[in-house]
Amino acid sequence: MRVLYNLNESFRRRLPDFLILSGIIAYAWYALFPLLQTGYFADDALNVTAQADAELKGMNVLQLTWTIWYTGWFKTMGRLFPFAFYAYSAFSVLKPLIVYKTATLFIILLDILAFGWLVKTVTRSKYLTYALILAVCVFFQFRIWYEPILSFHFMMPLVLLEILVSLRLYLRFIASGSGKSLAGAAFLYLTALLTYEISYSLCLIYPLFSLWNAGRGPGKGRLHAIGRALRQAWIFLFLSAFLALLSIYFRSSVPFDKGGAYTITFTPLLFLETFYIQIIGSFPLSYFFFNRNVFNFTELVRWLQPGDLIIAAGFGYFFYSLTARAEERVNTFRLFCLGGAFTALPALLISLSPKHRLLR
Repeated sequence: MRVLYNLNESFRRRLPDFLILSGIIAYAWYALFPLLQTGYFADDALNVTAQADAELKGMNVLQLTWTIWYTGWFKTMGRLFPFAFYAYSAFSVLKPLIVYKTATLFIILLDILAFGWLVKTVTRSKYLTYALILAVCVFFQFRIWYEPILSFHFMMPLVLLEILVSLRLYLRFIASGSGKSLAGAAFLYLTALLTYEISYSLCLIYPLFSLWNAGRGPGKGRLHAIGRALRQAWIFLFLSAFLALLSIYFRSSVPFDKGGAYTITFTPLLFLETFYIQIIGSFPLSYFFFNRNVFNFTELVRWLQPGDLIIAAGFGYFFYSLTARAEERVNTFRLFCLGGAFTALPALLISLSPKHRLLR
C-alpha cells in the first residue's frame, strides 16, 4: 500500500509538468505542421533520386555515396564532411514523401527537447525552461529554396541535435568528472564536425561552459580561470582545429573550385554585410519583413484569420504564465551569451563563403 501511495504522489507531482510539456510539444507540432504539406526543395529534389541513379550505374546506394563524396566533393573540392552523405541512404528508406517530412519534423521536436534539457541544466529553472522552449516556436520560418527546415535532408536539425546533446553531456562531465560523459560529448561533437563544417566555430561554447562552472580559488584571477577552462575543453578545441586545418589543406590542394562557391575568402565589407544578414535572418518573421518580394502589410492583415489571433493570444498568455512562475534567480547574462554564441558563431563561418555572399 505504501508503494502505491508513493506512486500516486509521484504521479500527482509530475502530472502538471507532463501536461505543460505535452502542450508545448503540441504547439510546436502545430507550428511545424505546414512542413508536412511541402515537397522536395533544393538538394533534396536531386538526392531523392539516388537509389534510381545507383541502379542505373550498377551500384548499391552505399557505393554511390562513397563515389559522390570522395570523387565529387572531397577529391575535387576538398570538403571534409563525409557524414553528410547519409542523405542517399535516408532517401532510400524514408519514402514516400510524407515519411521523410515526418522524420524531419520528429528530429526538430527532438531538438526542442534537447534544447530544453540543456537550458534546464544551465538555468536550474523549470518554468523558465518551459517558457524558452515554447519561445522556440516563433523562430520557425519556411523560406524558399535554401531552407534548413524544408530541405537538406534534415542535416542542420540533426547537427544541432548532436551539438546540444554533446554540450549537455559535457556539463555532466564538468559536474561529475565522468569519463563516459566526456567521451560521449567528444564523439557527438566529432560526428557534428564530420557532418557539416559549420560546427567548427561552436567549439568555443565548451570552454565557455567550463568558465562558468570554474571557481577562481584563493588568490586566483580571471586569466587563471580562462586557462583552466581551455584546458578542460581541450579535446573539443583540438578536434575543431585539427579538422579545420585539414579542411584548409585539402581545399588548397584540389585543382577544382579555385575562387568558386566553396573557397574561403575574406572581403571585409562583404563579410560584414553577409554576417549582418545571417544574424537578422535568425529572428522571427525576418523572411517576411526583409524580403521585398514578399513583404506587404496589407497582405499580412488579409491573411490573418480569427483563429490565428486566438492562437497568438493563447501563446502570449501561456508564455507569460510560465515566466511568472519562474522564481529561481537566473543569470540572464549567461543566457544572452549562450544565445549570442549559437547565433553568431555559425554566422562567422557562413559569411566567409562566396556562395552565401551571392545569396545575400
